[in-house]
Amino acid sequence: AVDFTPLLPQIRRNQARAGRLLGSARVVLCLGSRALMSFALGAAREAEQVLGAATTESEGLALVGALQPDLLFASDRLEEGCGISLVVAVKRHHPRTRTLLLVSQEHRHGRLREAIEACCEGVLLESRIGLGRELTAIRSALPVAPLSWCNR
Repeated sequence: AVDFTPLLPQIRRNQARAGRLLGSARVVLCLGSRALMSFALGAAREAEQVLGAATTESEGLALVGALQPDLLFASDRLEEGCGISLVVAVKRHHPRTRTLLLVSQEHRHGRLREAIEACCEGVLLESRIGLGRELTAIRSALPVAPLSWCNR
């Protein structure tokens, strides 16, 4: 357990930096936690930055197809379906959409490997959020140059 109270100024600075990193990126959220969804929507730099939001794999895939976002931000656990399967499907059907996967279950190494092999640009462990790791994940999900390790 961590008392985040002394860390609040740093967390707020990191949140502002994350907003600047995302810039004008058009985002679809697919998160299994409605609380996390509410916080993510509240943290969006501009209201129109988030094009769509869903809590299930099928809804998330439909939104990406219809809205053609720059970035899909998905959690591994969804209300229905699997965020890892969603990332794999998005990379297969919409390869220009960048993906950032929030992982709550770190022990799912085999499934995570599927997302990475499908060229998921960023993976963020939920247990590492708050102290700057999300900035690294966002940077990896939105680079200008294509990833050298990914066979596209």
